[in-house]
Amino acid sequence: MVAEYVAAVGPGLMRALGERPTALERWPSGVREGFRLATGPRDNDAEAFYQKRVPKGAPDYLESVAITFPSGRTADEICPTEIAVPVWCAQMGTLTFHPWPVRRVDVDHPDELRIDFDPQPGTTFTDAVRVAGVAREPAGGAWA
Repeated sequence: MVAEYVAAVGPGLMRALGERPTALERWPSGVREGFRLATGPRDNDAEAFYQKRVPKGAPDYLESVAITFPSGRTADEICPTEIAVPVWCAQMGTLTFHPWPVRRVDVDHPDELRIDFDPQPGTTFTDAVRVAGVAREPAGGAWA
C-alpha cells in the first residue's frame, strides 16, 4: 500500500526528491505502538533506522551520488531520478524520505531552503499551519 501511495503521488514527490541525495527512514516491520527509531549506530534494539548509503542489491536503474558528511566520512547516497526509485525504497519499508537541500550536480551548494513545521509537544497542527503562513509572508519584498 505504501509503494502504491508513493507511485500515486509521484509528480509531487519527485519535485521534492529528484536529483537530490536522499537518506531513507526505514521501518521494515511497519509501525506499531512501542516501536522506535534508532538514534545512533549503537542503538541496535530499535525496529527502524536511517539508511544513508545505497543498500546492497539495489536495482540497476537506481542512481547515487557521492556525498561528504560534516564528519569527513563519505557515502554513495540514493539520488532519485525516476519514481521507480522511491517506489523500490517503499517496498523495503521506507516511510520517510530525507532529501538534502542540494542537487547532485553541486552537492556543496544548497539551492533550496526547507523549513519543517512539525507540531512540537504542546502545539497542534493548527499552530504549525499558522506559523507556516507567517513564514510565507514577504519580508520587505525579499521573497522570490
